[in-house]
Amino acid sequence: MPSTDVSAWPEGTVKISVTGDSAAGNPIIISHDVTVDLATVAISINALATDDVINAAEKGADLVLSGVTTNVEAGQTVTISLNGRIYTTTVDDSGNWTYTVPSADLAGLKDGVASVQVSVTNVNGNSASAGREYSVDATAPSVTINTIATDDILNASEAQSDTAISGTSTAEAGQTVTVSLNGKDYTTTVSANGSWTLNVPAADLAGLSDGSVTVTASVSDKAGNPASADHNLTVDVTVPAVTIHTVAGDDVINVAEHNQAQIISGSATGAAAGDKVTVTIGGQTYTTVLDAAGNWSVGVPANVISGLSDGTATVSVSVTDAAGNTGSGTHNVTVDTGLPSVSFNAISDDNVLNAVEKVRICASAAPAPTGRRHRGGRDPQRQNYTATTAADGTEPDRSGSGSDRSRSGQLHPERDGHQRRGQQREQHREPACRYRAANRHHQHHCGR
Repeated sequence: MPSTDVSAWPEGTVKISVTGDSAAGNPIIISHDVTVDLATVAISINALATDDVINAAEKGADLVLSGVTTNVEAGQTVTISLNGRIYTTTVDDSGNWTYTVPSADLAGLKDGVASVQVSVTNVNGNSASAGREYSVDATAPSVTINTIATDDILNASEAQSDTAISGTSTAEAGQTVTVSLNGKDYTTTVSANGSWTLNVPAADLAGLSDGSVTVTASVSDKAGNPASADHNLTVDVTVPAVTIHTVAGDDVINVAEHNQAQIISGSATGAAAGDKVTVTIGGQTYTTVLDAAGNWSVGVPANVISGLSDGTATVSVSVTDAAGNTGSGTHNVTVDTGLPSVSFNAISDDNVLNAVEKVRICASAAPAPTGRRHRGGRDPQRQNYTATTAADGTEPDRSGSGSDRSRSGQLHPERDGHQRRGQQREQHREPACRYRAANRHHQHHCGR
């Protein structure tokens, strides 16, 4: 029968009849029903691994292949070809098919583009086939974190402003990078050149305590392969506290000490041995380091000390720790190189002491700090008396007793002025007072 005639048959059942005569001349009719199946058979493959990309995680697990058939009866065989291997399954009542490829078979997949092929035949012999491309990307991207705060140490000054955290990644441009620090997450994207950067607000840095913290950056490529990296950051936000010890024993540099080298010393907390100490006095700067006990000292040459003018000299000290935190302090020192002067008021009205007059000596001193003690003497038989300088530079009168006037002669008042730190000046009053013996007692006050 010509194909042109067969192709004209309608879909459905076609009755084929054969007629003829037997040898006896009797007519013979033979009929046979033929099903004409002209429906199109089809088969499809669903997306592999949801996105037609097999990543590293998916490559390590069983892979489910599935699809749909059309005009194929349940139970018909579906043949699958994947990575050089053949697998078979059957069509279910809904025309669907599925097959699970074991992970061991996926281990041989190489990164790149590949395809899977399927075919099916219905009961009437109509066949269909289909293919689907997929890619394998089992290589995880990389991600790195650059040095933070130039030295991976966050000091107090740096913690007061936003801090940039940056790095690189081999993930595709636009992929999200997540940075975790101190329980908070920050996000940015990979740029076209593979770099990434973001800022951590100063308000978040304020919650960091001294010690080591871990910064974590994570990213996934388009295939879903993840990558992460950890980076240690040292936090040192404690500023050293500086102490400056007393200078020259009493924080006063007198005339003798003004010509001598001086030691300036102190201590610091919140810093470590070897941290730098800078000391400035008289326009000169000296450096040293903390010892193991946190102490420091520098020697200031005599020529620098002698260049200090009377008044207040300020010692400035700063300590910088390894993190770059700088603590500072100042200490005032009094420079006093002036000698005190002493003057006497008149001794009696005429500088002549008779028998009825007591010796009344009044004096003033300048400059001499309040409360300094001074002594007086008498010639030729020395008697000592002491008085204390008042706030106005004067001192109370000193009176001699009658027993001190037992002989005639000349009385030479003598004065030593002792200033702070051992500076002293001695002064004599001339002319001497003449005195006459008498058995009367009358007190005469100086200046009256």
